[in-house]
Parts: sequence; C-alpha cells; structure tokens
Amino acid sequence: MAERKFAGTIIKIDSVTIAKITDFSFDRSIGETEVTSAEDVMLGSTILEQKYVATKISSTISFGGITYSGDAGQGDLEDAADQGTSIVIRRTYSDGTGYDYTGVITSYKFGGSIGDGIYKFSGSMRVNSKAVV
Repeated sequence: MAERKFAGTIIKIDSVTIAKITDFSFDRSIGETEVTSAEDVMLGSTILEQKYVATKISSTISFGGITYSGDAGQGDLEDAADQGTSIVIRRTYSDGTGYDYTGVITSYKFGGSIGDGIYKFSGSMRVNSKAVV
C-alpha cells in the first residue's frame, strides 16, 4: 500500500477558505441494537448467541490551527461557531485525493500570547456529510 501523507486541510464557508488546519482527527462511533431472537441458539446448546445490527453512525472531527492578528478568516470561524453556520473541512493527501466533511462546530476555543501576534484555535465539529474530492 502506498504511503499517503497529510498534505493540506482547510476550513471553508461558502467556498471561501477561512482557516488552515495544523492538526486533525476523525472519530466515528456506531450505535447498535440487539436483534437476538429465540432461534439464535448456539449449535449443540440451549444458549442464545446475541446478534446486533448497526442503527446509527456518528462522526466528529477535532481540529486545531493557527491564525495571525488581523486575519479575517479567524473572525469568520469564530462567527460560524457562535451562529451555528455550516462549515466544510477539506482534508487532502499528498496524492491529491481526499474528502470534504460538512457540518457544524460543536466546540471552539482560541487564545494567544502578548507580542507574537499569533493565535491558536481548536475545536470540534459534528459531521453531517462526507464527499470525495
């Protein structure tokens, strides 16, 4: 299998890039429901073998990045968090393949230190859709 490296991950609102990401993680959880019935008896016994089906899939992304003082994109990202605006995180690999994840920010924080003019931000978003780019 060819190695695919983290190449470029950005945040967009209305097709406008508003932030660049320095760290990224994707988490998926799958909800399930038990569907064991009386005929699910293990061979040669009277013990039921539990059966489950997936009922929902939930995906979240955690992200972090940096911005410089006066960067309009930082204000747009903060506004999106405050207003529940849908954002797109585009994750691409060095071979040009990747995904667009669309959703809303569910947590957001930022901060910086005096003198360096650089702010760091981090947050998470609930993924509502995922598309190949």
